[in-house]
Amino acid sequence: MIRAGAVGAAAVLATVLAGCAGRPAAPSGPRDALDWRSPWSAVGGPGAGAASPAVGGDGAGVVVSSEPWAFGAAPGRVIRTRHLRVYTTLERGLLLDRAPAFLEAALTHYAGAVTRLPGPDAPLDTYIMAGRAQWFRLAQAVLGERSGALGTVGRGGFAQGGRGYFFDIGPADTLAIAAHEGWHQYTQRVFRQRLPLWAEEGMATYMEGHKWVNDRPVFLPWRNTERFDRLRLAQGGDQSLALPELLRASPEVLLGTGTGERALVYYAQLWALMHFLMEGQGGKHRPAVERMLRDAAQGTLAAAVRASASGRAAGLRADGLADLGPAVFEAYTGESPEALDEAYRSFVQRLVRSNVRGAIVEGVSPFAAADAP
Repeated sequence: MIRAGAVGAAAVLATVLAGCAGRPAAPSGPRDALDWRSPWSAVGGPGAGAASPAVGGDGAGVVVSSEPWAFGAAPGRVIRTRHLRVYTTLERGLLLDRAPAFLEAALTHYAGAVTRLPGPDAPLDTYIMAGRAQWFRLAQAVLGERSGALGTVGRGGFAQGGRGYFFDIGPADTLAIAAHEGWHQYTQRVFRQRLPLWAEEGMATYMEGHKWVNDRPVFLPWRNTERFDRLRLAQGGDQSLALPELLRASPEVLLGTGTGERALVYYAQLWALMHFLMEGQGGKHRPAVERMLRDAAQGTLAAAVRASASGRAAGLRADGLADLGPAVFEAYTGESPEALDEAYRSFVQRLVRSNVRGAIVEGVSPFAAADAP
């Protein structure tokens, strides 16, 4: 799921029902980052909140080949890039022109935006269908009985088994969804252990922000006006969850409480939480996020949490990480959610103050001034 203003509660429903976070696909062995990523990322990426390098938006220098493909009777093509195969029934248009380079740039962003992470050991497959009917037929084939609830979803997309499934809802919204779900594709394929839900979905929101510069995608974690605006509304209406609740929550449960608005607030809060961990309190928790991601990729996260002094980690199993969000949080940050709740709330309150939206639009940290928290 992705950006509230662009897609809304229907997209929340689409991706939650599809199980977008999924389970890692037990990779046979991710490559070292140096084997596949751009030269800049070989030294650890551009840093928190910084822009990832642009890639030609018209696909120049990115597309390796384009071959005929068909979805039933619908003609299409498979477009190959260095790390992706894009299956599409789109015939022409801006989305078709931009998608290969955008997805390739997003993959580079995932592997270097926070810390140096491994790349996939095989191309990632992404499907972009020309219309909703084709997408739903594809979802039925992929999800079986679980696809039934998607029948009422007008806009959305999902990731499953390391593959992404989308349809044309306009270039901006389709690519916005793909930026979020692409993170799930990446972790499903590359990570040996699951992240807890708050971290998996939080990182997906962190990876959403981008803009186009001279027809090239530039990824900027702060540039996410939909998440920012939703966060501001939630603060004004006192709809926010306390940090301990946020770490235990799930979009499935929140969707059951109403129209999906609470789930949208949940994602906005996770977006703010990731920025808090990366920049709040002088950036003291950024190393914890870096270690958590590397450990999940390497398959050592469960062992690290079990070895921590946190009483929450007692009895932790490798297949139960998603249900023990607070334990993972405490093991890596060294502080309990209850102890950090006030600092997180203060960060959010400062974030939504009235004079910072311009910074969000530009994609720069509103805390870049000397008074950073």
